[in-house]
Amino acid sequence: MNPEWLSNPGDPLGPIPMRELLDHCVYYPAAGLDGDPVKYLGKDFQSFVYVDYGVGREPVLTDLPNFNGYQLFSHREVLQDELIPHGWVPPELQPGDGDPTRTADFIRPPFAIWAIYDRKAAVSPEHGPERFSLLYIGGDGAATYHSLFYSHKVAPAVVAVIQPGHGFGRNWTNFEDPNQVLARLVRENPAGMPDYLLYGGWGDGDFYRHAPWPEYQTAGRVLHGRLRLFARRTEEQLAIGNFDEPVPEPVAKTVPVPAWMSVPGVPTSPIPMKELLDRCVYYPAAGLNGDPIKYLGRYFQSFVYVDNGVEREQVLRKLRNFRGYDGFWHREVPLDDLVLEQGPRPEDHAPTFAIWAVFMRNADVCPEHGPEQFSLLYIGGGGVAMYYSLFNHRRIAPAVVALIQPGGGFEGPNNTFATRVRLNPPDHLLYGGWDDGDLYQHAPWPEYQTTGLILHKRLRLFARRTDEHLGRGDIDEPEPKPKPDGKVDEFDDEVDDL
Repeated sequence: MNPEWLSNPGDPLGPIPMRELLDHCVYYPAAGLDGDPVKYLGKDFQSFVYVDYGVGREPVLTDLPNFNGYQLFSHREVLQDELIPHGWVPPELQPGDGDPTRTADFIRPPFAIWAIYDRKAAVSPEHGPERFSLLYIGGDGAATYHSLFYSHKVAPAVVAVIQPGHGFGRNWTNFEDPNQVLARLVRENPAGMPDYLLYGGWGDGDFYRHAPWPEYQTAGRVLHGRLRLFARRTEEQLAIGNFDEPVPEPVAKTVPVPAWMSVPGVPTSPIPMKELLDRCVYYPAAGLNGDPIKYLGRYFQSFVYVDNGVEREQVLRKLRNFRGYDGFWHREVPLDDLVLEQGPRPEDHAPTFAIWAVFMRNADVCPEHGPEQFSLLYIGGGGVAMYYSLFNHRRIAPAVVALIQPGGGFEGPNNTFATRVRLNPPDHLLYGGWDDGDLYQHAPWPEYQTTGLILHKRLRLFARRTDEHLGRGDIDEPEPKPKPDGKVDEFDDEVDDL
């Protein structure tokens, strides 16, 4: 439900309700044009305050209409007197805070823009809030915190410290340092400290496993591999100096390693085809895309990739570079072990190579990164022919079929591949691509639910309909609720490869 000040803002926007907007907002200094705080926290907070002296007014205005899944309801410029009626008061600096003149060449003229966004009608509720407010201020992150929150006598709910740019960056002070000016201002605000610290960056995710400020828990909830949300410690914890409480169990549940994979044996051991295929993730036209493992690795530990356009050497080269994993071992698989019978059509692509690899997670990588161990069978062959030979002929089914920018008509519900899958249907369809995410809002095959769980803005997981659904032609049932710990990745433009 929208707060009262956000329910009827008027168009054009009227007076900005600064105190209500600031109270329990998400405050993001050194923000750049990063949408992650809105993406990951939008279901819990509807007011976001971005601050950055290095981003000019024009780039912000240009980027305002580009919030994925949202339309710009209205926006306007905000005057300094509206932000801080009693005048701008700079904070007192200490010798260890840094030199504010060091980055003077990078500072753009000050400005402030207030914008309100509405979720598009065609976008499902699990994508994010119905409406949210964004106030973007061209200014210094520490000084703006002091002037806004101290003068209005409120505190934000969350402070975001994400790659703030000290050192070789363009920030004159270190936002991560608990003794420098931003942390000190946050700590000394008479209205109190934020309940949460959002902490992360673009480097190795291990850098962000622990909160940089001692007032926040040692361990945080993982939003993605390089971004965590840390809760503020209780007064009791702070009083006893409890800075090293046990790390809580990861939010995502993991599945045990199956017996056939736990001791895979020497590289010459036979490949356990039936066990490997049963309840696996099958990915035709796979290329070298790691997204199925990235998003489904906590639930499935056997992945079968098939592509007749990828060379054996390419696969071998990529196996050595699986981020966060060491290859336990890998070997070539005789084609006779794969194919009990060739596909039913002469034009089907027979396999040309097959490589089986078992990976183990690196010891220094946290469990949230992915499964402790998983199997990858990569086959150089045709996706239709291999589904017939691997599953139809053996009378087993994968748990998931992945259709991610497959090309070649795989998505058509009446084509050969869909017909083959229908004989041995999986429980889930993973569907997506590299184009506009709206193209992947609905499953392409009628056997699967109309709406799916969003993994990122261009990738969704659709469950198979029940016999009751299919019997009554229930093609438009209500959208399922997202999982409690599910987060919507609406701005992630990266494609993780092997």
